[in-house]
Amino acid sequence: MKPSINTSLIVLAQELNERISALLEDEYEKSRLGAWAGMLFIASMKIDDLADGLFNENKEILSFLLKYESELTEDLAKKIKDIELSKPTDIKISSLDEFNQKLKILLIETHSELEEKNQSSALKDIWNVLRSIHQNRKVNHLLQAIN
Repeated sequence: MKPSINTSLIVLAQELNERISALLEDEYEKSRLGAWAGMLFIASMKIDDLADGLFNENKEILSFLLKYESELTEDLAKKIKDIELSKPTDIKISSLDEFNQKLKILLIETHSELEEKNQSSALKDIWNVLRSIHQNRKVNHLLQAIN
């Protein structure tokens, strides 16, 4: 049986860090290689959760946009309806990420419009969405694993 992609990435990171970096004499290059190995290790830990994280993030952003679409200009409300109809039909990371980027553009436009209208409850909700997005993207909790 073939090893999982996670296992393959972990082995590659270890090989780079332990065997290949030992062959380098330049400390700067060793440091760069160590950083790349660390990123591979982090990727191996996060790859299983990436699609699920994007799916949930997209769902959360779209839910927020739909909740407040009636308080937005007609043009922005139409963009939200249009994007709702263009949800990805597959679970490829590239499709989910592309949809995520479109949602974030609308989220920024919505945030700006709601700030102009001084909608305090909506602004509180959008900060919760932004906090959640930031939480999903953090890797700080994995940094100790690469030292």
